Amino acid sequence: MPQATFAASDVVVTNLDANGAAIVGETVTETAGFTYYRWVLGQPRSDPVLLRVLMVLIGDLARDVCEHVAIGTHTDFGEGSSVEIIPLMNLPYIGLKVDTPRDMEYGEEDNGFDYVERPAGGWDEYESGNSYMLIATLTLAGGTKREAFHLCQAVGDFVRANPLLEVPADPVVYAGLTDEYPIEVSTEPRMIRSTVDNNSNITMYSMQLQVRGIRVMPDDTVQRIYEIDDFTLSETTMDAEQFTQFTID
Repeated sequence: MPQATFAASDVVVTNLDANGAAIVGETVTETAGFTYYRWVLGQPRSDPVLLRVLMVLIGDLARDVCEHVAIGTHTDFGEGSSVEIIPLMNLPYIGLKVDTPRDMEYGEEDNGFDYVERPAGGWDEYESGNSYMLIATLTLAGGTKREAFHLCQAVGDFVRANPLLEVPADPVVYAGLTDEYPIEVSTEPRMIRSTVDNNSNITMYSMQLQVRGIRVMPDDTVQRIYEIDDFTLSETTMDAEQFTQFTID
């Protein structure tokens, strides 16, 4: 992540007496003694992990359950002059509404630091990330009741057959590796009843899936840690009568 740097500032230290007044001759100045920078926020270095999880979920549903899976929508103005969301769909259809709250049940590792080994040696230290879950509320639409029932059954079978969602890891930090996240049905299918006459005979159900334990880590390291070639620890008594030396290579 790029940094914005600022001009160095002088550091002035003055001793004060008991009344808070400056003591003459007891002031020192360190020229350019304070420097600082801040991160310039911009585009992430790669797709955020929550986006990668969502794209894999959509792709797996389209491959294994129904090819018409979408989260994209168009907006239009309804009769009451309010903005309405109008999904474009072909039947059978799976529409997604996505929420990403914190996942406290999987947050036991949210404190502390993460250490990533570097190919060239040493480790990168990251501030610990936070754990999130991806909640996907599915709208399952079929041209007939039979088609809608089959779609509900297929989604349930998909979760039972794939209890772990395999997602490519961060390509910068964990190049070539894969993460696995538990996926579960959190709300069983419920029929969506229209408030108007359903002249098209479309049957729709709603159900909810959860992808758990998604760690979202900061993009930037706290520090880089290097290995040392060897380490020697020497221990003696004050009269130098005993001497113990340990060497770690």
